[in-house]
Amino acid sequence: MLYQVMLAAEVVEEETKLFSANQVGGYVSTAVLAIINLLIAYLILKKFVFKMILGIIHDRENQIKQQVEEASKANEEAKAKADESKQIIDAARAEAAQIVNEAKENAESQASVIISKANETAQQTLLKADDEVKKIKKTALEEVKDEVTDLAVEVSEKVIGEIVSKTTLEELCAKHANLILDAEVNKIDAN
Repeated sequence: MLYQVMLAAEVVEEETKLFSANQVGGYVSTAVLAIINLLIAYLILKKFVFKMILGIIHDRENQIKQQVEEASKANEEAKAKADESKQIIDAARAEAAQIVNEAKENAESQASVIISKANETAQQTLLKADDEVKKIKKTALEEVKDEVTDLAVEVSEKVIGEIVSKTTLEELCAKHANLILDAEVNKIDAN
């Protein structure tokens, strides 16, 4: 019995050793089964999961490429619209400058027309005033002529006396007064 106990103790000792034959056999079989499980899992994952994941990755990559292309197209369109807007603004500025220039030209031409009309009106007013002055001078000269004639007749009558008749004196004075008056009127008309 002791022998059996010792033999049992040796068996227990052998079983408790880390690298005993039974233990190594168990390790190898476990390792082979683990490798087989890994290969089967890898093949299953490769067949079903990796393809699906790669498909999702490719779809996502295509979406990103498409979005980048759309963004670049949108950027180009925005640049084109900005250029177009700039051209429109430049054209509007040029048109505004042209309108301002035309308005200035119109204002200048209207001003010159107004000035010429004012000059014409002033000229006509001056001519009318000259005519009025000439008429007033003529009227005044005629009034003075009558008075001078009367005065000359009276003086001549007193100085000459009865040698020359009053009618003759009046005729002579009127004649000379008309000559002097005509000369003065001609002077007025010449001015």
